[in-house]
Amino acid sequence: MILPEFILTSRQNQIWFESGMDSFDKCLDKQHFKNYQHQITYNYNSRGFRDTEWPDNITELQDSVWCFGDSFTVGIGSPLEHTWTHLLRQHTKKRVINISMDGASNNWISRKAVEVLQLIKPKIIILHWSYTHRREYTVQEIVNARWQNYYNDIQHTTWPNCPPTPDQIDLLPKFIQVEMSELHGHKWDRPISDEDRKLHERNTTIDEDIANFYQCIQAVDSSVTTTKIIHSNIPKFHPTLFDTKQLSINPVIPEFKIVDLARDHFHYDVKTATAFVNNIINLL
Repeated sequence: MILPEFILTSRQNQIWFESGMDSFDKCLDKQHFKNYQHQITYNYNSRGFRDTEWPDNITELQDSVWCFGDSFTVGIGSPLEHTWTHLLRQHTKKRVINISMDGASNNWISRKAVEVLQLIKPKIIILHWSYTHRREYTVQEIVNARWQNYYNDIQHTTWPNCPPTPDQIDLLPKFIQVEMSELHGHKWDRPISDEDRKLHERNTTIDEDIANFYQCIQAVDSSVTTTKIIHSNIPKFHPTLFDTKQLSINPVIPEFKIVDLARDHFHYDVKTATAFVNNIINLL
């Protein structure tokens, strides 16, 4: 499989009729939700993305337009035909690959884009960046948290306190190490998915969050060889983040306003998506 780590396990081959904020319980305006006139189905492919199955050869993948983002790119609250990735496919007549995750951080968007740039080198990538306060756990943070939860769950009252990290297991008495290995297994040491790491709002300052965002942008731009990159911000993101630092030599779509609302009364719908795509077409 090409790009084997590009999988969202909770959504693989799933068909949903509500997702995240796009549900009667979680939407921002229940009357708007009830009055929304379009049917919505979330069809996720075998990798867990709201997309059809991907091409299985490098040439087709290189010729595709790759789109990265969060729930605005998933198209939460809208039928597929209202989403900007679908509209872009219609306008360009090209295969559009949707790499997006509800609640995605800019770190995730950056990591995925860099991997595609390094392994696929497509002709075009569109990035729809998320909120700066969205940060993700590191792999080590996830491992440490799992380790401590695991230890606390099985800990006998006579046992010492849990070592901070699993690589310090040798500090424990031998009989505890044996019991953990033979009776419980190393349950903290299992694969860590992108969904495990997503949407962690750290106790950081605005300046730190913006600096992290700049690093995400730079990681993408520094990985570019021949790929055409277009940057964009989700609405109300921060209109001057690119301008003030002159961060990227690649094109940036100007800030745009939400002119219509999706079923959840938060994400944008087809009119706004159309305006966004028109901006992309102009830059292409």
